[in-house]
Amino acid sequence: MIEGFLACCKFGKNITLAKLTPTLWKMSFPGRRGTSFEGKICNFMIDFPPGFPFYPPDIYCIDKDDHPFLHEGNRIPFFFLDDSSWSQNYPLTLFITGIYRLFMINRPQALQQESKERKHRIYIPICAIDMYIDVIDKQNNSNSTPRAAWASFCSNEMTYLRYKSEINKFNCLCEICQIDKEIEEHEAKKNAVFAAIIECKKMIQENNILGVTD
Repeated sequence: MIEGFLACCKFGKNITLAKLTPTLWKMSFPGRRGTSFEGKICNFMIDFPPGFPFYPPDIYCIDKDDHPFLHEGNRIPFFFLDDSSWSQNYPLTLFITGIYRLFMINRPQALQQESKERKHRIYIPICAIDMYIDVIDKQNNSNSTPRAAWASFCSNEMTYLRYKSEINKFNCLCEICQIDKEIEEHEAKKNAVFAAIIECKKMIQENNILGVTD
């Protein structure tokens, strides 16, 4: 299934996948032009634990470079989205898509931003899930086999996660708007208090002046 997936996707021709042992795979692809990885080969090990697929594989980069947007030891403890953890239904091909997309970012500022956001967990971005779904849809259109049915299930699973992520973003925006509204209300109250204080000071000054005049 993995070979078929790579054959269907545009970036598949760039990826080399070697099965060193049944539980240890090596994935390689050339770095993208215009990035700090240009002219280099990005190499990863995918180590499957005894409990796989009930536990996620251990993925780590074996390059000599220290990548600031990865975890210590250049590990990639993938979460699929911010609020989602590992599920045995997630296919390895999605990991492959996520890793490839992670290293294809060509803007240094984007990498710096990701390094700030990913201190505790690395999630497969929505764009990688979109890439994955596109390939799965192509496979579905050309096959009517049990594998295609499984691929369709995985595609629906990823679509659900993508929509859930968008809903969470919407909820966060609503919460931010509510906070902004409360801040505006407090700011208005604060300004009203300051205005009252200034008015009181003026009255006191006027009374003092009148008292001196009398």
